[in-house]
Amino acid sequence: MDPLSIPSAILVLIFRTLLLQPFTVASGAMLPTAEVGDYLIASKYSYGYSQFSLPMGAYLPAFEVLKAPPKRGDVVFFALPSDPSTTYIKRVIGLAGDRVQMIDGITYLNGKPLPRKRVDDFNSDNGPDKYADVPRYVETMPDGRSYDVIELSDSAEGDNTAVFTVPPGHCFVMGDNRDNSADSRFTVGYLPYANIFAKAFVIVDYSGNSLKTHAIK
Repeated sequence: MDPLSIPSAILVLIFRTLLLQPFTVASGAMLPTAEVGDYLIASKYSYGYSQFSLPMGAYLPAFEVLKAPPKRGDVVFFALPSDPSTTYIKRVIGLAGDRVQMIDGITYLNGKPLPRKRVDDFNSDNGPDKYADVPRYVETMPDGRSYDVIELSDSAEGDNTAVFTVPPGHCFVMGDNRDNSADSRFTVGYLPYANIFAKAFVIVDYSGNSLKTHAIK
């Protein structure tokens, strides 16, 4: 290795560990917000740091520095609790103490439905699956924050659930592709704040000779 490249590699490692890190979306669970193959930039400092902020964090001793909870509506990267070597991306729906439930496909937060407005259908040819004329909605959090979700079916498994009461130090996450997402309704369960290591905030699109970015809702 070129000795001059060692300091550069160290600087890159520090930058990716403490500041910003790029990710590539590997599944359609966050459609329509992020499609398969999308290139996302995430901040590593938004919620503080834990062992999962570091490379090979699943194999490091547990620690937390300046750790803070996310906000409802944030799109986060986290170490899967059942397999910390695996990274997932989901949207935070409920925080510690919140009650979350799905009734007929509508998200209920603390006993009240999140307002949902039907908008133009979603269509995509990206990734392994094609999506044609899929119902799309704008869902709105109590603080006014809104984002798009899609529904593939009116009778999917996760459309009706029991009430989930989020325990201390945890949050409840779901994919924006509500009928095709392994999330807190299923395998993820309640997500410890410590497992969250980055906040997605921008999608980078490079096509032809142009570079475009757009913020994640």
